[in-house]
Amino acid sequence: MQEKGFTLIELLAVIIVLGIVGVIVFPTVTKTMKNSKQKAYDTQITEIIKAAKIWGSKNTGELPDIGSSESVCITLDDLKEASLIDHGKIQDPRDSEKFIEGSIRISYSTEYHQYIYEYMENGC
Repeated sequence: MQEKGFTLIELLAVIIVLGIVGVIVFPTVTKTMKNSKQKAYDTQITEIIKAAKIWGSKNTGELPDIGSSESVCITLDDLKEASLIDHGKIQDPRDSEKFIEGSIRISYSTEYHQYIYEYMENGC
């Protein structure tokens, strides 16, 4: 009479197969998570730039003159004070321990004949 159950060889085979699946799947999942965090960060920066454009349209007197090579820097605190972005710190989705800081540089492009809004991670 045979006893029911798994042999040691069968258990080892299952563990090896699961290990191989893990080795294949883990890098893919990690890369997908990193890409999604980067996309979330890019979306937040896009929203900050949109808020800066609204600020620029409300504060045209503070923008650099057309044809000028000067630029204006506005901070995230300026946008918060103008109620253009949420109050409080904006978390960096790439690193949950960091917050998004920096400023937006506004300059006039004579090549494109328009204002250019650039997010500067380390400030202007």
